[in-house]
Amino acid sequence: MDNYKRIIFATNSDWVVPVDKDDRRYVVLDVAGNNKKDTDYFGRMIQQMEKGGYEKLLYMLKSRDFTNRDWSKLPMTKAKVENILYGFNAISKWVYDCLNTGYEYADSGGNINGFVGSCSNTNIFAGQSEGKEISLETNVVFEMFDDYNTKYKMGGKYIESTSIGMWLSKILKVEKQKKQVKGMRTYYYSIPSLEQCRKNFNDYIGYDLFAEEGE
Repeated sequence: MDNYKRIIFATNSDWVVPVDKDDRRYVVLDVAGNNKKDTDYFGRMIQQMEKGGYEKLLYMLKSRDFTNRDWSKLPMTKAKVENILYGFNAISKWVYDCLNTGYEYADSGGNINGFVGSCSNTNIFAGQSEGKEISLETNVVFEMFDDYNTKYKMGGKYIESTSIGMWLSKILKVEKQKKQVKGMRTYYYSIPSLEQCRKNFNDYIGYDLFAEEGE
C-alpha cells in the first residue's frame, strides 16, 4: 500500500529537528509572532475559513501547477540553517563561531546563535589583517579549539588534532603545509582570508549565513 502521509508539526523549541546540510525530508519555517495571543485576528481567520475558506484553499492547492517542481530540492530557509547549526559537532560550532565573530575579540560572555562567543585565544581570525591569508601552526590551532571546547563545555568525545585538520579542509578549504623553522620541520595551516572562509562556509551549507554581517 502506498504511503502518502505528510506530517506538519509546531513547536516553541529553537531546535526543531536534527537535520544536516544534506537533509531532503524537512522544511523548517520560523513563523512570525506578530499576532501572538491576538484572539481577534485568529477569530476572524477561523470565521473566514468556515465561510468557504477551506474549499477555496483546497481548490487553490489542487489547481496549482507543480509540473516543473523538483520535490527532491527542498527550500533552504534561515530557520532550517539554524537547526543545522544546533546539530553541528564541536569543531563545526567552533569554526562557525570564529567566522561569525570575525576579526573582533568577542566578549566571552556573549552568545552567538546559540553558541558561546569566542574570546581572543580561541578565534583564529581575531586580530588578523583584513583580506589576508593566515598561517598558523597546527598545534596552535588545536590549542585554540581545545580551549574553546573546554571553556564552553561543548562536550562529546575527545577530538584529535588530525580531525580538526580534516574538518577545516572540508569546510573552509584550509591546506596543511610544512616548512623548516630553525632546522625543525613544522606543520601549519594555510587559512584563506576571513572573507573567503565565509564564502567557503556558505557554499558548504548552501545558504548565505553572513549576508548581513558586513565588513
